Amino acid sequence: MEENKLLRGALYVVGTPIGNLSDFSPRAAETLAAVDFIAAEDTRVTMKLLNHFGIKKPLVSYYEHNKAEKGGRIVDRILAGAGGIGTADGQIYV
Repeated sequence: MEENKLLRGALYVVGTPIGNLSDFSPRAAETLAAVDFIAAEDTRVTMKLLNHFGIKKPLVSYYEHNKAEKGGRIVDRILAGAGGIGTADGQIYV
């Protein structure tokens, strides 16, 4: 996916594979590579995924216990025109 084909100011939600990184679709990997930042439920799991695909993007930790603090910041970045993505390792708090 070319970066200019992503909608600016949009949130993309991508589920992470359970157990086997080869289950991750090429389109999902392209989307991860094209966004400006990644909001991850578990940054450790997401970092393994990013490393596997050679993707380097800023990570924002976003989970049940910090969603009140981080949620507004994520929304502000998206409203300012950043392309963001949320990854889920089992559940995501949107």
